[in-house]
Amino acid sequence: QLFIPQMWKSRFPEVMREYIRSEGVKREISDLNIHQWLQSYDAQFGLWVKIAKRLKVSTSKVNQYYHNTWSKQFYTNIRPYIHELRAIVQTIEQTNKTTSQLVKEVKNIFQQQHQNLQFHSGQLQQTIYRLYYRGGRTEQSRNASDSDAFIATLVQQLENEKPLVIDTAKCFKFGKDEVLDE
Repeated sequence: QLFIPQMWKSRFPEVMREYIRSEGVKREISDLNIHQWLQSYDAQFGLWVKIAKRLKVSTSKVNQYYHNTWSKQFYTNIRPYIHELRAIVQTIEQTNKTTSQLVKEVKNIFQQQHQNLQFHSGQLQQTIYRLYYRGGRTEQSRNASDSDAFIATLVQQLENEKPLVIDTAKCFKFGKDEVLDE
């Protein structure tokens, strides 16, 4: 059988359906059902090993693909909320908090304001960091037009963005975020 790199991604949902059926689920299984099942499944690491074997790729690739790419389809798109996030960042950054405190507070405020929506946690956090470091800070030498140009660029990047891949093994092993491109 010919193996084509990246083809495993298109097979991911069907392999997941097969696995869930092997766990005793008999009804029709949609992509949303897969996502919901994975959110409630306890032994995910063992699951990723089994799925990776069936797809003939590494466990970390399957895990990262699910968390950083495939699952995003079930969350609200962050793009329409960029300006709102920027305004919150600019308000909170004036309180002299550390960066991590600022990001946590902005995320909490934003999620409180949108309790009826679900945002991908990693994408939301990454967007807040981007806004803070490259476009949200008001006390720096940035003027409003620079910030607006950055927002337009960020929205464009989010539209065309390759999925962010975080190597969770390195992150947990060394306590640092390691970002890799596929």
